[in-house]
Amino acid sequence: MSSITTWAAPLRAALRLLLTISVFWIGQASFGVAQADVIVDNTGATVTGNWTSSSFAPNYYGSDYLYSTAGGTSASVVWRPSLPSAGRYNVYYYLPNGGSDRTTAANFQINYQGGVKSYSVNEQVAGGQWLLLDTLDFAAGTTGFVTLTNQGGQGYVIADAVKFAPASVFSITNNAKQTILGLGVELQTDSIGSGNNGLPPQVEGIPHDLIASERVRLYKDMLSGFRYARLAMGLFYRGLSADQKTIGPRYASQNADLAELINQSGMEGVAAEYWSPAPGWKTNNNYINGGKLKQFDAGFLGQFGDNVVAELNQLKNAGIPVVMWGLQNEPIYSTPYSSCTYSDQEYYQTFKVVAPKVRAAFPNALIHVNSLDGQDELVSSRTGPGPIASDPSTLSYVDAWTWHRIGTNSSELINNPMFTGSASGKAVFNNEFEYLDGQTSSARLINTANSIMNWMTFENSPTWFWLHALKPSRDTVAMGYGLGVWRVPADSDYTKWPNVQPGYWDYIPTNYNAVAGFLAHMPWNSVRYEVTESSVDPLRRVMAWKTPAGKLVFAVTNSIGSEMGYRINLPSARLFTGYAYDSTPRNQTQADGTGQYQGKTLGIKSGNVLDIRIPDQTIQFWVEN
Repeated sequence: MSSITTWAAPLRAALRLLLTISVFWIGQASFGVAQADVIVDNTGATVTGNWTSSSFAPNYYGSDYLYSTAGGTSASVVWRPSLPSAGRYNVYYYLPNGGSDRTTAANFQINYQGGVKSYSVNEQVAGGQWLLLDTLDFAAGTTGFVTLTNQGGQGYVIADAVKFAPASVFSITNNAKQTILGLGVELQTDSIGSGNNGLPPQVEGIPHDLIASERVRLYKDMLSGFRYARLAMGLFYRGLSADQKTIGPRYASQNADLAELINQSGMEGVAAEYWSPAPGWKTNNNYINGGKLKQFDAGFLGQFGDNVVAELNQLKNAGIPVVMWGLQNEPIYSTPYSSCTYSDQEYYQTFKVVAPKVRAAFPNALIHVNSLDGQDELVSSRTGPGPIASDPSTLSYVDAWTWHRIGTNSSELINNPMFTGSASGKAVFNNEFEYLDGQTSSARLINTANSIMNWMTFENSPTWFWLHALKPSRDTVAMGYGLGVWRVPADSDYTKWPNVQPGYWDYIPTNYNAVAGFLAHMPWNSVRYEVTESSVDPLRRVMAWKTPAGKLVFAVTNSIGSEMGYRINLPSARLFTGYAYDSTPRNQTQADGTGQYQGKTLGIKSGNVLDIRIPDQTIQFWVEN
């Protein structure tokens, strides 16, 4: 058992928050510079004719830039790189800040391995950044180059720097990998204190607080495509029997609300996971502030296991299918909201008795064990498998190990044996992802999408869970925890969410749009196909799969800091339609009960080699027609 379990709860929570945020941002920064880029500034270019050096406009590259008057006496600038190797390169030009006095038709030309291409470029666009001209093949050495003349349009022609950045080349193979079951999301069906501080007495939850039309929009727009609804037993589902030993609905309509949500959204059922057993089984006779089971002898645990099955049967009998089960969420943490702590041995003893009872009653349910007490996670002092993995009989009841890599940099998953090293051949997946500091951003949108893709690509995960579908509008951590927010009836502060009225909800695009494309274009039971990469870049990810109908789909992300060109090699010629997702709000004409958000349509590409351009902080899905 790790010494972390002896720390005071507030210190542990603070450390956990700090560690999570630090891992995300430090990791993100460490991959922020593209490798092997070749940059030629105007000071290293060949200049002919009348060009003037200037540093007037801000955000230029290097020490200055050049300008000439469009249409005057012919003048040119030639940038000729010395490329270290032959290959495919993204060719960029750089503009300092500027505006309407510039030409809208600058005449660029690229000499590459295969010919010459010309481009008419609007130089009035936003400056201070690299702008992609094209993605082309070049020989090693100095045979390739870029030329800019002043013979195009009216106004000033700007010549600053040109960059040649190695392009990403991905090849989708015929090598089938794991079946992807679908994604999951947790439902906040009852109250938790703002910032996860305790359990308030009032009932606030979804769909309880929503008006009828907003319920339908939630089911059909946001939740459509999810397979699993994580139900926090003893937390968001925490009503109690008279003897304090059996969990049930806390308000009269909770079961009916959950059954309606599952049925109308098309979800398969709930992943029932315990935050705390009913207080009557615990040493502190309370849901909150930790506590343990009162006993760990076989007789007591047998009665406890029978009660767990009875609670799950109550859900089933209320029309709420139970399709996953977990004994305890984060079993080493004592928290001011619902929790129950276990040592490794206590968890093992309990699981050994309870899991067979759950399996007998729900033979098709996926049973998972939290990695904190099942594997060798970072917070554990173990150096090998835990007691469950060491007992073949008990291990036979484990279908998967679940992780909570909350808000961490998705690049940590790349070729990292930590997640599967003690898995004993069982599946692993992340069943809780959010950002603990309560913030969101375009960079985090891509990090979330990359988390889904990297868990499935490098850890062969069958599923992945975001934390909350909706958070209440007055919750201080809503922005980092929710795919959207709803306004509870008692919240009259419209400072943060001025357009969300009581009983209504709205999206947080930087969270929802990160998962929306997978919901729309990766149907349940899709099969992942291996993708080979020219080099593994954590800021440029690709994942491919075939739908149950046999259609090939691939997802592409870019967070390199500028638009990128990608080459996708396919096993055979095919026809695709592209869809894009970024941090901008979804088109409202696609909302209000019309179904899953398909993304912004990009058009059609065909062939066995696809060259695509993807802007920074964007996810694209290419779906076989």
